[in-house]
Amino acid sequence: MASMHKNMAPTGRPGAPRLTAEDVRRIAGRIGDDRVTAILATGATAAQVTEAFTWLTSDEYLGGGLQRPLNGVVAQVYEILKPDWPDAAEEYPPSG
Repeated sequence: MASMHKNMAPTGRPGAPRLTAEDVRRIAGRIGDDRVTAILATGATAAQVTEAFTWLTSDEYLGGGLQRPLNGVVAQVYEILKPDWPDAAEEYPPSG
């Protein structure tokens, strides 16, 4: 039973690959170690980091286009990344 937990992603899904610092940097670019560590601590998936990054860098407000608010882990990652993109954060604040 211990081996099952060894391969379990932070989100609790067995077999799902764990997000690495390299994954975070591949998605979000050059960000500080403190931000990478904070993102990893959320248990975010690569898809969630990508969604948060898209909210910050997209020309169009992604959430408005999808008619859904930014929330959960994606909102946490957004808040961690936001200081590196202050103009985007002011223009497109998360709701919820």
